[in-house]
This record gives sequence, C-alpha cells and structure tokens, in this order.
Amino acid sequence: MLSLAADTRIFVAAGATDMRKGFDGLQGGLYALFLNQELAEMRYWEDGYFRHDSLEEHNEPVYFHEFVERAEAHRLRYLAESEFPTMLIDRMSSTASSTLELVATSQVDLEQYMDFVGNRMFRQTLLCHRDVPLTRSVSADCVKRLHIAAKLSAADGDERIADRNPIQFLGDDGNGLTVRRPLLKSALIVLRELWPRNISFAELMEKAASRLGAAAGNSAADTDEDSLATMVLTAYSADLVRLSSGPLPLTHVVSERPRTSPLARLQATSNRAITTQLHEDIDLNADDRRLIQVLDGTRDMARIVSELNVANSDTHIVSRLQRFAKLALLTG
Repeated sequence: MLSLAADTRIFVAAGATDMRKGFDGLQGGLYALFLNQELAEMRYWEDGYFRHDSLEEHNEPVYFHEFVERAEAHRLRYLAESEFPTMLIDRMSSTASSTLELVATSQVDLEQYMDFVGNRMFRQTLLCHRDVPLTRSVSADCVKRLHIAAKLSAADGDERIADRNPIQFLGDDGNGLTVRRPLLKSALIVLRELWPRNISFAELMEKAASRLGAAAGNSAADTDEDSLATMVLTAYSADLVRLSSGPLPLTHVVSERPRTSPLARLQATSNRAITTQLHEDIDLNADDRRLIQVLDGTRDMARIVSELNVANSDTHIVSRLQRFAKLALLTG
C-alpha cells in the first residue's frame, strides 16, 4: 500500500489527476478511502517534503521486520524508537494489547504487529551494535541519572499542593496526568515554572521538597525519591516530560546581555523557520527576526533598544525576550 501511495503521489504531481477532486467516484471501500486520505494529507505538505518523500526516484518502503533483518546483516540490532511512548503496548486497547502479547515471540514481532494494528507507516528507529548488552525492562531508577524538563499547565489553574486533592497537569497535545500526592504535584509545578530549562533529578527533588515544605508550613517535607522517579517515568511514558543525559544549552530567564544561537541569528536573516534549542522549528514575524539578529551576547538592553529604534523601549523588548526564553531560543 505504501508503494501504491507513493506511485499515486507521483501520478498526481505529473498533472494526471486533479487532487482537489480526489477519488470520490472510485468504488472500492477501504481502498478508495486510503487513496483519498493520502491526497488530503498532500494538500498540507511543504514543497521540500513532497519532493523528498514522494518524488524520490528510489522510494522502496519495507516492513519493520525486514528493516531489522537488513540491520542484523551489518552486525547491528534493534534498540528502541526515539519516541519512547510509541513503543508502549498499553496505549492500545486491552483486547489488542493482550492479543499481541500472546502472538508475539520477540520484541521485533511485537513492534511489527503494533505497526499493523495501529497503521504506523513511519518510524524513528534507533540501532546499536549487536554485541551491546540490552535490558528491555525500564526501571524508574534510571530517571535518577537524568535531567528533566516539562511544558505543562494545571487544569483549572489549581496549584494547591499541600493537600491530597487531585490536580490534572496537561501537555501541549492534550495528554494529561492526574496527581494527588503533594510532593509529586510540587515537582510538576517546579518543572512547569522552569520550562524550557531541564534540571537533574536531585535538583528537582530538592526544589519540590522545599516548595512543599514552605506550602505546608513545616520543614519535614516528603523526600521519597522512588515515588518521584516513578511519577517522572509515568509522565515520560505519556509524552509529558523530556528526559536528557545532561543540561540543555539554553536559559529560561532573560540575562543582561541576551544571546541566541549562531544558527538562529543566521536563519533570522531570511524567511526560513527558526530552529530552537529543542530542535523545533518556529515561524517568527519580521520584528522578532530583527531582534533575534542582534542577540549575540554583546549588547545590553539599552543598546538593543537603540539599535532597533523601538518606541516602547525596554518594557516591550523584555516582554518579547521572555517569550523567546519560553520558546527555547535563548542560550544566555
């Protein structure tokens, strides 16, 4: 079906079919539905993506198990997906997950069956050398060696952490995590306030316990590291937090001489999207692009205002810089 989709796109690109009309008249049930879905998605593709993905001369998709077999021929083995939540079988219905666990005889089998059931056509697979020892079970203890960041909001604005009333924390995509334990609520609020900065597990534990102690009016704060690590892993499985091996090269506050990356300053000279320190692309207006270009760490606020000739002076610039910080554009 993937090869069919690719050939169909090339056929449409050649002008043989008006993609706006689709294949509504085609009889064939799911077949027609599949083709129409492919054409509908094409309307929103950028030219570069369409040229690379659909018009490439050599575009031969393979099943996941076939890809793994080819990798093994080069002394490599399957490690994981770069997006950890996509590997979790419990994201499927209980019936589907229990059935797949019965029929799959290996991790590769399980992943292949999940592709079939979920209609997953693209992967971001990580490989490692064949002789690298692997542990397939993920322990919450591993979180204690990592740095953590999270972009969250508290549903209904509820931030009472001293009691055991539940608070639902939401991510950008609408996924949520409901937490009752005061320490865990405190930790998630700490991460939200520090975004996009990531901090070590030890620092998160310290800040969360301190905040909880102040809120509860006592110094005997909860310091259960295991519960916090389990909660972070649960949030990571729900795609609500980011885990990194070390601190990210960014800042969540505006310094006296703010700085963006050389890449961002270069991109700001054209109409290209700007790449953040989280490797995400964002679009900025002309005024923001001008501001990005002067943020090389050598200019203080007065000089920035003077060079840009901004009518609303420091206040307006600081507000925009604070937005840049939340977008992970500032490195210093």
